Amino acid sequence: MKHFCIIAPKLLSLLSGNFATAMAFYPFVLFKNKEALNNRRLVNHEKIHLRQQIELLIIPFYIWYGIEYLFRRIQFKSHYVAY
Repeated sequence: MKHFCIIAPKLLSLLSGNFATAMAFYPFVLFKNKEALNNRRLVNHEKIHLRQQIELLIIPFYIWYGIEYLFRRIQFKSHYVAY
């Protein structure tokens, strides 16, 4: 699976509300800094999201992910726990 790693702190901050250290948007993985890019566990986590996006045909992944997040946010009343 081909993907592209990009260090883009401002874009990542804009998209995540300054929450995320990395974010997968097929076929890209955005990272906050070079240290995050070197974090093998984080890179693997984002690769899993890329695989999920492919399996769900990308757009349905974001719909499912958004609905799941909203449900958990209401359930736990916490952004961090919901994520």
